[in-house]
Amino acid sequence: MRSLREVQRQLGAAVFDASIPTPDFVLAADLTSAQRLAIYRGSIYGNLRAALGDVYPVVKRLIGAACFDSAAMRFIQETPSASGDIHHFGAEYSQFLRIFPATADLIYLPDVARLEWQMHELYYAAETPALDIAALAALPEHAHGNLTFTLTPACRLMASAYPIDRIWHENQPEVTAPEEIHLGAGGVQLLVRRRDGVIELQLLSHAAYVLLEQLHGDAYFADALQAALAVQPDFDAVPFLLHQIQLGTLVDFRSAHNNHGAP
Repeated sequence: MRSLREVQRQLGAAVFDASIPTPDFVLAADLTSAQRLAIYRGSIYGNLRAALGDVYPVVKRLIGAACFDSAAMRFIQETPSASGDIHHFGAEYSQFLRIFPATADLIYLPDVARLEWQMHELYYAAETPALDIAALAALPEHAHGNLTFTLTPACRLMASAYPIDRIWHENQPEVTAPEEIHLGAGGVQLLVRRRDGVIELQLLSHAAYVLLEQLHGDAYFADALQAALAVQPDFDAVPFLLHQIQLGTLVDFRSAHNNHGAP
């Protein structure tokens, strides 16, 4: 007798590869086993294709519905879902678009897809309390350099060689006459953040991006500041950090000597 795991693996393989013979345990009444499996396969593919369309509406608008559906079907075949939660499906789509023949020449498209996946993740990111500004202000000045900061789970940092923020904005449903975008205009560094239930894109200077990237990697503030000043010597980090605290980007801090508060 087959185990449940064996049955599931055989059925899953047959669903995602039509060349595999229909397993003999697939039962049907007025339909053949192959027809029954085809209906099941069509339902699964349809649900996954719709899920990809919900996550990647700008990609779909850029390449057209027919091309998107073709790419989605190929992606579903080659990258079966590894999770029972459909919200986890599609994380690898940006890499797939780099090699899919119809989209491989659209050099900016994978970064647009990466941005849309980050937005999708942020909708489900955890809520966190605001940073305790009074506790931060109570620290002696000599302790500031040895602070590490925690960024909210509801934010992502993203750099691209292309103006993906403008590409995204100009391809929203309400935009009826999108402006022309020149890929040679240069890249961007972005803070992608959910605030009050809304996803925002904040354009960062190179220094600001480096500072947040370093802090996100658990660097001490002094080291993060040094890295930021190396790319922009006149960067004023203090007002930038205070603004990010007010916006809820930075939600906690730790000193070198304890988890929170006084050194």
